[in-house]
Amino acid sequence: MDSQKSFVKMQADVETQFSPREFFLPCFRAKYPYVAAGLFFVFAIALIVRLIYVWQISSMPLFEAPMIDAEMYDLKAMKILQSAAEEKPFYQAPLYSYFLALIYSIFGHDYLVPRLLQSAIGAINCVMVALVGKRLFGGREGLLAGGIAALYGPLIHFEGELLRPVFIIFFGLSMILCILSWSEDR
Repeated sequence: MDSQKSFVKMQADVETQFSPREFFLPCFRAKYPYVAAGLFFVFAIALIVRLIYVWQISSMPLFEAPMIDAEMYDLKAMKILQSAAEEKPFYQAPLYSYFLALIYSIFGHDYLVPRLLQSAIGAINCVMVALVGKRLFGGREGLLAGGIAALYGPLIHFEGELLRPVFIIFFGLSMILCILSWSEDR
């Protein structure tokens, strides 16, 4: 009986420790009550700016004609959808091509939807920058860093292109947040 109770307690501890609520809970503690509203504000501003940028570039001629790396990702995605066997290995990391293939399979071969999804991921990246800044330097500094990321031109530009930097930044920030969360528990 005791072993069963200890297993249930251990399982509850593990679920609490790794739940998304507990992961983001330090941002909502009473010491910085404005941080939760600030994170939402950073996300909203970042998303609005990115959507305006995508809307503006959608009327440009190169919006429907990806070039260089974007063209290669697009071609690889179409080959993945056609289940064409590749004669030679990818010369670039294939994750982004599979992402595009998934988007194309759901929404059709349209260049707007991947850019909109990347804009949303970019807005999440800005929130993660704010969370990293909060954990390392404090609430105000984190929100300032998130606000700067929300308005930083090169991030906005590359999130509006059919390129992979948005995912590199997303996975990098996710890893940093996991490491910070782990180090705080030790």
